[in-house]
Amino acid sequence: MPLRCAIFDLDQTVAATARLLFDSWNAAMHAIGRPPSTEAEIVALFGPPEWVALREVAGARDYPRAIDAYLRHYHAQHGQVRVFDGIPELLSRLGERHVFRGMITGKGRATAEVTLAGIGLRAHFDLVLTGDELTRPKPAPDGILQMLDDARCPPGDAVMIGDMPADVLCARAAGVRPVAALWDCAWRDEVLALRP
Repeated sequence: MPLRCAIFDLDQTVAATARLLFDSWNAAMHAIGRPPSTEAEIVALFGPPEWVALREVAGARDYPRAIDAYLRHYHAQHGQVRVFDGIPELLSRLGERHVFRGMITGKGRATAEVTLAGIGLRAHFDLVLTGDELTRPKPAPDGILQMLDDARCPPGDAVMIGDMPADVLCARAAGVRPVAALWDCAWRDEVLALRP
């Protein structure tokens, strides 16, 4: 089968962002006088964009201070984010082969663009869809289906590369081949059990 469209997740697939996400979340909690959250508690909130999770946890009164602290910390400490080895070369090679390169991330548009610009990879993606644009987050197939429509690509000619079970399930629901990114995967056993 030809490969005409490669769709990537962002966090822990293209770039190591987990530490920044956790620390930014807890900067927000500190700003509103809440105790820090554990990594497991933060991971359990993954899916919708960070601003949605913050609004739910902080409440309407504290949300403005929480999101301000989150974004200030995210921007100020973004230098700690690193791209995984081989990703820039892979993206370049796909581009040379005229493969449509997309990204679907649960991050909000603001933080996704900061990350892609900061790691110097924004120009490598033909289309980036964030949690702000998607009514239903992964594992719903909506983002992939929109990506395939933009790429004019049938599902059988596409792959979805990600590190979470939701990435595999999203790919399957859209009829594309799931590819597991296991280089920094916190859900290795769960992902492999889905047979990507």
